[in-house]
Amino acid sequence: LAVITRSDSFAPTETAAPTSLRESFMTSSREEKIWKVILKEIGETSFLGDTDSATARALKWIMYEDQLNLTEGSENLVQRFICVLFYLSTSNWLTCNRPLPGESSNCTGKKLISIEPDLLYEDKPGSLRWLSHTHECYWNGIECDALWRIRAFEIRGQNISGTLPTEIAKMPYIQSLSMMWNKMYGTLPPEIASMKYLLNIELHFNMFTGTIPLSWYEARALQRINTASNFLSGSVPIEIGLLRTLKGYFNFDNAITGTIPTEIGQMKFLAYTRWYRNVMTGTLPTEIGNLKKLQEIWMHRNLLEGQLPSELGMLKDIADVRLHFNRFSGTIPNEIYNMTQLRRLDLYDCNFTSTISTYIGQLRALKTYRIRRNNFYGTIPSILGQLPLEWVWLHQNKLSGSVPMEICARRSAIKNVGLYILTADCTAPVGDDDPIIDCLAGCCTACCDPSIGLCYK
Repeated sequence: LAVITRSDSFAPTETAAPTSLRESFMTSSREEKIWKVILKEIGETSFLGDTDSATARALKWIMYEDQLNLTEGSENLVQRFICVLFYLSTSNWLTCNRPLPGESSNCTGKKLISIEPDLLYEDKPGSLRWLSHTHECYWNGIECDALWRIRAFEIRGQNISGTLPTEIAKMPYIQSLSMMWNKMYGTLPPEIASMKYLLNIELHFNMFTGTIPLSWYEARALQRINTASNFLSGSVPIEIGLLRTLKGYFNFDNAITGTIPTEIGQMKFLAYTRWYRNVMTGTLPTEIGNLKKLQEIWMHRNLLEGQLPSELGMLKDIADVRLHFNRFSGTIPNEIYNMTQLRRLDLYDCNFTSTISTYIGQLRALKTYRIRRNNFYGTIPSILGQLPLEWVWLHQNKLSGSVPMEICARRSAIKNVGLYILTADCTAPVGDDDPIIDCLAGCCTACCDPSIGLCYK
């Protein structure tokens, strides 16, 4: 295909009078028709910038540089324009950026496969660059259906810096926007809520600011929203209850304030939710007990207070509860031991005043049990030795007696095989001769002095 170049009249002379954005582009009937199609679909406000804006440069590329030589009748005209606009609104791509003059369209992409302990990639040889002269469905990170309609942006961990154009909402068939682990900034576009097929929003670990748009809570098809680890603020509105199809909601590691809306109990398909490392206040709503499909709830490192609702015991499928580093108080309701699928229970660094109930023996799948720095009192029940525990923190409480032999019998020096970590207040407090808790040699992996808050291996 021949390269389509702009005519000489496109470049203004030194003495030319200022022209509008539209006038500077229109050099033939083809450009005029392309302009009208894109203007109709995208809206006039997108073209209020100058000729150096990302929108203007995207239009120039479509009209004068793209070797596909699209016309107003090309089915992918608007779709391709929005892809180009997205690329030109960003910079610093890790791989598969636009080809330089004389450079091949081929590239070796980088697929993010792991985030811990560091970002880990695998090569994707045979990928194609963005803004290469191939169909946009072949560009690295874009996924399409059999009708050449874009269904997903899977652009993860590509170091991209820039904003998310509102025009992306004009691609109606997209089901997934997955752009986490980049450096994207600006506000979250409310227009995304209009994408009726959109199921998945993953924008975590970026630099977005502002609030989560209220309109997002009215997008009835969404199954996952992940805006974690940005610089978002504001509160979670009562409209969260409208997300009846949502399975995952993640807003952790932001600056979210306010309380947990009671309307959360209306999210009947919610299975995974993480709100930790925010500034949430208030109590844990009793309505959480309505979330029958919930398998994971992480609310730690907030300012939540009050007693734990007994309704937690209605969550029969839940496996992971993390409520530590809050201001919870009171006793642990016995109903919590009805969560028989529970594998992890973290209640440490709160202000609970309770015993360790023998009902804990009902948690037959429990592997992690951490209650450090509370006011638990009484003895340590031997029934803990019947559980598949691997990690137990009992220190800096008011427990007394000894660590039962049944628990010590499960100790193992091999991680993931038996009880690998066990801590208790088995060091004598400063000024005393006897420890608060007796622990046989080789049983506790660390003995702590609650009077000074130090533990010794």
